[in-house]
Amino acid sequence: MNTLRLGLVLILCFCGIGQSLAGVSEGVTAYNQGDYSTALYEFIQMAEQGDAGAQYSVGVMYENGEGVLQGYSEAVKWYRLAALQGMAKAQLKMATMYLGGKGVLQNYSEAVKWHRLAAQQGFAEAQFILALMYKKGEDLPLHTRENLPLNISEGFLHSYMYGHMWANLAAHNGYIKAKDLREEIEGNMTSTQVNEAQQLARECLESNYKNCD
Repeated sequence: MNTLRLGLVLILCFCGIGQSLAGVSEGVTAYNQGDYSTALYEFIQMAEQGDAGAQYSVGVMYENGEGVLQGYSEAVKWYRLAALQGMAKAQLKMATMYLGGKGVLQNYSEAVKWHRLAAQQGFAEAQFILALMYKKGEDLPLHTRENLPLNISEGFLHSYMYGHMWANLAAHNGYIKAKDLREEIEGNMTSTQVNEAQQLARECLESNYKNCD
């Protein structure tokens, strides 16, 4: 199944919302039956009332072109509303849209910002991607890094240490691929650096992701 599809995830998104779930339930049923026009209508009703889960769902449908013409800018609009309410999945979507320049001008600094916000909520996938970004940046030749836009070269592309830290945290939170990434990064580090990175991960976790820089 397409990883962007909502499926039963929608039900989980809305269970904690203190509003009436009537429209949401109808929307979920319609979506899972392939009736995207009805689903979109129902979700928009809730999204306009400020429901973060519904806002995220509308964003996904616009990104996929389900029940509506595909529109990345409109998807970003709804993702942003959900992300600003602290929804980690929506924050990760914002990061992805900025990274790929979908619906917004490509902006690596914004991509890092949204990845970090999701990662600091303990969202393992965002932590993994952040680790990968650190690792990939460190692998770039120095002259290449120096020629990158300032917000990339100074923003995050410079550290196996922090790559290891975020990979370690992602692994701790159950992201399976993170273990392999952590081991791959370790191959470029001294034992002292690994110990320091492990200490960074402990401090980050113990501070509930408040002290991760």
